[in-house]
Order: sequence, then C-alpha cells, then structure tokens
Amino acid sequence: MAQFLIMASWVALTPKGHKLTDSALGRVTAGVLMSAGAAAVGSGSIMLGKSLSPFPKPPAHARLIRRGPYALVRHPLYAGLIALSLGWACLWASTKGAALALAQAVFLDAKARREERWLREKFPDYGQYAAKVRRLIPWIY
Repeated sequence: MAQFLIMASWVALTPKGHKLTDSALGRVTAGVLMSAGAAAVGSGSIMLGKSLSPFPKPPAHARLIRRGPYALVRHPLYAGLIALSLGWACLWASTKGAALALAQAVFLDAKARREERWLREKFPDYGQYAAKVRRLIPWIY
C-alpha cells in the first residue's frame, strides 16, 4: 500500500503548479531516465512471468533469475520505478517531484533489503549472485 501511495503521489503531485521544463538538458535527462526505467520495469516483469507480485516475499513457485535485466541489477523493477520517478521530476523541473522520487528510492531500497532476506532463505546460491550483481544501480549500488 505504501508503494502505491508513493507512486500515485509522484504522478499526481509533481506536475501541480509546474509546467514542462523548457530546458533541453532537462528534457533529454527525463527522456533517458524514463526510457531506461520503462525498459527495466517491462523487461523485468516479463522475466518474472507468473512470479511477478507486489509483495516482497517470493512466491513458492518462484525461481532465481540471473539473466536479462537481472544480470545488471538484482531488482530491475525497483530500479526502473526509481528512474521513472526521477525522470518525471526532471520533466516537470519539480523539486517536490525529486523529493517524492527520493522517498520512493528509500522505500524501495528498504523493500529490496527485506526481500533479499527471503531470497537468501529460498535460494542457497543467492549470496553468490548478490556478490556479483549490484542491488539497484549497475556496477555501483
């Protein structure tokens, strides 16, 4: 529920009182972030298939996926949502939007940490995977 509220907030509240940015750099940055975010969410969702769930505990039938976007980050859906929200804030040149994107990033990072505890319990080799692949930002974090 918290995740939905944060997402609804950045979509609804970021444009309030703002117009689209006039900055070419802002528009390019927004386009890159939103395109990358949409690609991460889309491809990550497809790879998860029937295991896709809004809840952090992996379903009983889940399997550990290490290919596609999961070869770059352990949580491409979360990374994609963060990129989308940051891109949306850039598009509207909104500090309120940036603050909401940051709040979402903190929430999703905490959710990923909790999810990883369950993934380590379910998949004995998850620790090896986690040692090689970053959580949310390829090669960085």
